[in-house]
Amino acid sequence: MFKRLLLAVLSLMTAVAGAVASASAAGAVTTNCTGQLSGVTVDAVNVPSGARCTLLNSVVNGDVTVQAGSAFLASNTQIAGQLSAYRATVQLSRTTVGGNVSHVQPVDFPISENNFLTKAVLCGSTVNGDYSVQGAPSFGRIFLGGSSCGTAGNNTVRGSLVDSNNQATSNEVAGNSIGGYLVCQGNSPAPTGGGNTAPVKIGQCAGL
Repeated sequence: MFKRLLLAVLSLMTAVAGAVASASAAGAVTTNCTGQLSGVTVDAVNVPSGARCTLLNSVVNGDVTVQAGSAFLASNTQIAGQLSAYRATVQLSRTTVGGNVSHVQPVDFPISENNFLTKAVLCGSTVNGDYSVQGAPSFGRIFLGGSSCGTAGNNTVRGSLVDSNNQATSNEVAGNSIGGYLVCQGNSPAPTGGGNTAPVKIGQCAGL
């Protein structure tokens, strides 16, 4: 029963992501972000491999794509479309995403020889679609709400939140308000936290 329900949730998320992608406005200008942008309005954002992009107090009218080996940080920013990242770092603080957030195989972005950005952070943010973080290799941390967010506060995910197959050093899922399913499975160690609200909690987050 659990496997069937989980497959149904993941299939629904994939279908919704495809629908959002197909609805992207034709002719939008994509901005390659390789530094810090503040107070800007752009059609879409691409973060090239190896780059670190920071958006502050900005508006993205379309999608954000984060390429492998890069980092995307957004604070007090509005993203109308979806955010997709592969083998990258994504940190969202006090940011709204209109579509889905898909973070696959997140990694820690190096800022010095022994210092890395936290691979996945969601603090004080609203995701109007689904949020998923999946397949992280060992090392590093995942913070989805909780004490690590400090004054930024916790999150609202109007769709489902999926935290699966992550091998992070620590994995916190706390204080999130979720409109769909909260699904955690295959993580090592298992997520910690609590205070999450969702109609259905599945797997390792059933007690959180």
